[in-house]
Amino acid sequence: MTFYWLEYLIDIGTGNGNTKDDDKKVRYLNIYTYAWQVVVIISSIFNYILNMWRWDEQIILFAGFIFCAISQILQAFRMYSLARGLIILMSFAHGYLYPNVILPSTLMEYYLIFPLILILVLYEDKWVYYVTLTVATITFTLPNYFFLHYPIETFNQVSNPIFFIVLFLAFLFFKNQNTKNERLLEKQKNEALQQKVIIENQKKELEELNRFQTKFFVNISHELRTPLTLIDGYIHQISTPLDEVQLISKQTQKMTHIVNDMLDISKTKFNKLELRLIDVDFCELIYKVYSSFLPAFEQKGISLTLHSSLKKAYIKADYLYLERAFNNIIHNGLKFTNTGGSLEINIHDFQNELFIKIIDNGIGINEVDLQHIFKRFYQGTNDINTAEGSGIGLSFTKDIIELHHGKISIESKEGNGTQIFVNLPLLESQEGTITSNELPNSQISDHIHQTAQNAKRILLVEDHDEMRQYLKTLLKDFQIFEASDGEDALKVLSQKEIDYIITDYMMPKMDGHKLVRKIKALNIDIPILILTARIDLEGKLNLLRLGVDDYLHKPFSKEELLIRINRALKNYDIRKSFNTKEDIPTEKTEIVNPFLEQLKLFIKDHCAISNFGLQDICDELALSQSSLYRKVKSLTGLSPNEFVRDVKLEKAKTLVDQKVYSTHKELSYAVGFSKTAYFIQLYQQRYGRKPFDK
Repeated sequence: MTFYWLEYLIDIGTGNGNTKDDDKKVRYLNIYTYAWQVVVIISSIFNYILNMWRWDEQIILFAGFIFCAISQILQAFRMYSLARGLIILMSFAHGYLYPNVILPSTLMEYYLIFPLILILVLYEDKWVYYVTLTVATITFTLPNYFFLHYPIETFNQVSNPIFFIVLFLAFLFFKNQNTKNERLLEKQKNEALQQKVIIENQKKELEELNRFQTKFFVNISHELRTPLTLIDGYIHQISTPLDEVQLISKQTQKMTHIVNDMLDISKTKFNKLELRLIDVDFCELIYKVYSSFLPAFEQKGISLTLHSSLKKAYIKADYLYLERAFNNIIHNGLKFTNTGGSLEINIHDFQNELFIKIIDNGIGINEVDLQHIFKRFYQGTNDINTAEGSGIGLSFTKDIIELHHGKISIESKEGNGTQIFVNLPLLESQEGTITSNELPNSQISDHIHQTAQNAKRILLVEDHDEMRQYLKTLLKDFQIFEASDGEDALKVLSQKEIDYIITDYMMPKMDGHKLVRKIKALNIDIPILILTARIDLEGKLNLLRLGVDDYLHKPFSKEELLIRINRALKNYDIRKSFNTKEDIPTEKTEIVNPFLEQLKLFIKDHCAISNFGLQDICDELALSQSSLYRKVKSLTGLSPNEFVRDVKLEKAKTLVDQKVYSTHKELSYAVGFSKTAYFIQLYQQRYGRKPFDK
């Protein structure tokens, strides 16, 4: 508060259109007058205490105090010239009266330097300087000829006024230097501000370009994914030799990977790539990558080996993105290793970190290329890259590894192979973890069983004629109704009974987003699946927020589409029959399953036990992990790991409502979470608030 009032007093008279230099002079004069008033007060107190009180001196001191106050008032009213003239006049008056009347023979003549310094600070005109210097010099020397305060032969020597003048000129020199420096600094500041404006304008232009580029990528991906889906779907139906079909399919998949990489690399460039982190067994992930590459390595005559000192190694990761990152690394090894070569994958852990070392004896990388190997779109200078490659694989891989809080480095010499080192943080606690495998392929056929026997009615909403025809061939066992956009779909819904809706996301007139919102507003309770080219997390979340039952990325497989449709129709039939039987509104329906109730009860009773995990559940229910996965997934749509987490959070909410615990740490341990911060985050995502918030 004290500093606030001090700043307020010093700033009296500033602003209101003044230049920066004018305000600086106003502040200097305020400081000078305040300092003068403080000196007057202190001198008066000491004079009184030391019995040195003199009425003539006190009158002069008091007059100076009043002059300073008047100057401050004049400055407040923007009468700057009058305020400055008044203080300079007062300073000269004191410079004359004190050495000649009040305190003679005390060398107080040298106090005349103060009004000279004040002149230097407050004025810029040189003639003012020299006129003032002349007056001050005369006031300094001439009175002694009349009053004889000092011997004429000593005080009135040339050296005294010369010293006085030299002192003034020294102050003038430093003042000019300071002015030059300030002007130079101001010039540099203005240039910096201009550069800042230019940079901000460029930033806005780049942001606009980024938005356009992102929109372009989304649109072009949609345009590419639809024909890719059609090509990939129809090649299995044409009467072409199997090896040719496989070749076409392989090239289609390659084009799809290029589209995905281009989209993802644009997201990492603009910091928009979001990971869907789950607990992943890295050993299982790398084995899957290893197995998928074995046929290609064998075909090229290259040895591929995997060595791991660990049976399981759990990390927090986005399974799909991390798999693609290591696919890129292994693919590069395959691409740049000649026939008869080898590639080894070695895995070990140390101090809660996972270390992956990938070694090949391929063509290697020269020193120049090695320095730029992770730059986006950079390609090394070799015969292989001349023929193929986009230069985005390793750049994307590095971005993904770093988003997982890991590191990647490369050591290589041309002609001597390459070593790639990756390290990732291991999970501190691995309770309740499960691998992120989808259902094994051997189980897919068990789910495709509901076909023509019930003749379910499906509405296809797709503006692309060929895509609509392709979907009709896939769904030949269903009764199909067609619509080319959202408006046509609403007309069909008003006239026909529909059991399932498949809609594209991007369409003219009314797109999939608007269609779903309209269907929800009309309270039409029909399962909806959206076909989309968007694969980013934000796009997925936007679809789920709409209230759709499912979404599928283009290109998709026939089997996956049929699994999703049949599962949704089965759940829809159960929900309809239950609601009809009990005559209960849908939003209040809750199907009680004995298996799930038993599972929930066991989890709630044992989740607080240290190292409680899925194996404990399997032992209790006499099930294998794969059987548990199938059963929980089919009944809830969740993986066992996700289901366990939800039950723990339900128990936590019950404990909060019952006010059993008073701290987050106690509560998190009570429901089996070892990391309190992670538990609070999950609870807040589930219930919209922290555990003990009201």
